[in-house]
Amino acid sequence: MHVAAIDDGEVEIGDEEKTGEEEAKRIGVSRDLEVDLHIPEENIVGGYSITSTPLCLQTAGTIDLAIQYSTHPPAHWMHTKCKVADKLSIQVGGDFYYYPSSPGEERELLLVAGGMGINPLFSILQHQVHAHSSRKVKLLFVARTASSLLFKDQLERLCANSDAIEVQYFVTREVSLNPKINSCRITREDLTQAVATLDLLNLFCFVCGPPPMTDNVIQCLRDVGVPQNCIQYEKWW
Repeated sequence: MHVAAIDDGEVEIGDEEKTGEEEAKRIGVSRDLEVDLHIPEENIVGGYSITSTPLCLQTAGTIDLAIQYSTHPPAHWMHTKCKVADKLSIQVGGDFYYYPSSPGEERELLLVAGGMGINPLFSILQHQVHAHSSRKVKLLFVARTASSLLFKDQLERLCANSDAIEVQYFVTREVSLNPKINSCRITREDLTQAVATLDLLNLFCFVCGPPPMTDNVIQCLRDVGVPQNCIQYEKWW
């Protein structure tokens, strides 16, 4: 295991052990964005979102996870006991996934993330760049503070390398002096404006965040005309 510290007491974990061939094929081909980790000596399974792209798994046999510190046994083990060469059992979990369209049939994407909900959406954004997609992707990302905006530096680099990607940042627990960061929650107006910049007839939305935020965003998207079957979401607690 490769463990690198990131902001706010979290760790980003890259699995340097080769996964089983069939498991790698299942995750890589289907673009699953979640895995279940079976931790040694723990009977509780930890479910986490993948932050790396399918290409990383297919070419290097690795996946990256961002796991926040908590007393939940799997996360606690990752932060307090995990070390290089530890081996874990993983399998596809959850029902949050991304199936890229065939060339010429790609959809524009609206991604809405709350806090750690950025994890799977960061994977989608990176895939769009690696696939050299010209379709528009807009990300609205809200967190408590600017330091909680995970992957912000990487997101800025993705935007710099692709004219098709746009990111808006929001913080709710502080007033930011950065003109690129809005000091408020994501509002109905923000969502309405975001949808207006995209092709509603060729749009797919991914929403990932805490339940109240996710429910509100989904309702707002429905109100502005996005069909329910064009919205995929994941709630985390």
